[in-house]
Amino acid sequence: MERNDEYGANLLKIIGERLKYLRKHYAVQVERLTEALGVSRNQYYLYEQGVSSISVVGLKRLADFYHVSLELLTNNHLPELGCSTFFHCYAADDLDELVKTKEVFISNHNDSLLMIKAKDRFMLFETMQNCPTINGVYFFEHNGAKKVAELLFVGNPSDKNGIVLVLFNKDNPVSMKRKDLFILARHVGDYVETIPGRFIEQ
Repeated sequence: MERNDEYGANLLKIIGERLKYLRKHYAVQVERLTEALGVSRNQYYLYEQGVSSISVVGLKRLADFYHVSLELLTNNHLPELGCSTFFHCYAADDLDELVKTKEVFISNHNDSLLMIKAKDRFMLFETMQNCPTINGVYFFEHNGAKKVAELLFVGNPSDKNGIVLVLFNKDNPVSMKRKDLFILARHVGDYVETIPGRFIEQ
């Protein structure tokens, strides 16, 4: 019984350390996490401190929030988070919505990057938590669906009450409210599979 208790305590500690790392690394406000989990601030901090257990459903919600696997949150045999060697990858489904696919393993020491698989290339994105500063191509969430498009901000990009022109098709921009978009990452370059090892900067 004592051995099981020690295992559980170690697991809670691992989960807490990883949740704290991810929150600070991506500069996520605690309120967004408590909203996703439906718990109080105090309860969430208990998770990070490793003194309170979190449900499997809660862990899955956090894994989806950060776009990581459950294994990354719970397995102490994985490499340190700051030395990640894979990119998270998304691809378009039959409804032209982006869904997570198998990770792309490329040597990398920056775990703030993710890739989106296009027809002839991988699009490389740098993650952010809804804080764009310039016009550009972004990976974002709208009405629960993940999309990629060029965004042209009318006014200050940080103004949540502003307007954004979304260019799914350059000939037909769609006007949306800034507050209806949650921006996940900014496009920084492409990786072309036909030229192994070459990275094309934008």
